[in-house]
Amino acid sequence: MGNTLGALAKRCCWTRNSALRSNPAKEATTRLTSSNNVASRPKISRRQGFTLVELLVVIGIIAVLLGILLPALGKARRQAQGAQCLSNLRQLTNAVLMYCAENKNAMVVRAGTGNTAESPAAPSTGDNTMLWIAYHASIDPSSGGHSNYYGTPGDGGDQNLSYSSLAKYLGIPFTESRFDGSSSFPVSNTVSANYAKIFTCPGDDVTQRPAITYAGGSLQSIGQQHPYPYSYSLNDWIVNPVQKVTTWTQFSGTSYSAANPPPTNARIWGTFSGKITSIKNSADIVMFACEDWRSIDDGVLKLDWQKWDAPVGQNTPNTVASRHYGSDVPISTVEQPCVNKDAYGNASFCDGHAEVITRRDILRAKHSGAPIPEPSTY
Repeated sequence: MGNTLGALAKRCCWTRNSALRSNPAKEATTRLTSSNNVASRPKISRRQGFTLVELLVVIGIIAVLLGILLPALGKARRQAQGAQCLSNLRQLTNAVLMYCAENKNAMVVRAGTGNTAESPAAPSTGDNTMLWIAYHASIDPSSGGHSNYYGTPGDGGDQNLSYSSLAKYLGIPFTESRFDGSSSFPVSNTVSANYAKIFTCPGDDVTQRPAITYAGGSLQSIGQQHPYPYSYSLNDWIVNPVQKVTTWTQFSGTSYSAANPPPTNARIWGTFSGKITSIKNSADIVMFACEDWRSIDDGVLKLDWQKWDAPVGQNTPNTVASRHYGSDVPISTVEQPCVNKDAYGNASFCDGHAEVITRRDILRAKHSGAPIPEPSTY
């Protein structure tokens, strides 16, 4: 059977070849067609990369896309930081409310520059009834240099954040420390660094603030120390000890004058006894603010509408930072004429909520609690 098939195949091939040989024209056509098929096959390209023009076009397209996307990404980042900042302010405000609930409604103690008398006399006892934020440091946490305002290192003026009266309400355990880590105690600045996040706005680079020199509690010059390495300050009109009007010069629309100033406990709503229950319209009264880096130098927020149009050299009002909502709008300190720029920033209120407020509005008596309202021309 196999031999028969082989013979048949050979006979077919011989018949075809004989037919072609008997028809030379057809044989030529067949060869030409085969040749054309080979010639029409696609050639393989030998190019290995892009031309210079193509690369420049791609780079140009990427540059345009970056130009479009980067501003949007930067805005989104600022907004995210602003949301975290508002969360920090709410947590601090809730901590104050819990402190008041455990201390017969008494408000926390102010944390001003030079409040050394209010520092814990014996921090090892864990006394948690002093400054709302214990920020005094013998060693400047930003520069590592000696802080000349709080005394010689080791003289008792050194603190860490766990000494704050709000610490226990923020989940911060009391930790005794030393400025240099002596006597087997941790370093004070290291302890504070562990808990600084809640007291610091995520958009505030405190290490980039201009350093300040103090002497006797007064600003002397720029360039020596960073007295307050945090972002938030507490409204001075609602703290203990109760603060009185000391620098007011405008009393129009009231019965007060420089010779007859308001009583110490006078406020826009009536009187403030040092207790949170005496604060009226708590949803309108500011508690904390994310203060502008140009004015913040301690944990005290002095809300004074007179500062808005004060003379040059005195016109740096304590007000909100604008870092989250647009550009970092400056507060005037040297401009002629004096013009402070209005902008938005974050603040919390005595009822526990936090929201965005303008620099000008936060200074109004309605929100500060100051006993003297701003004029209609403010």
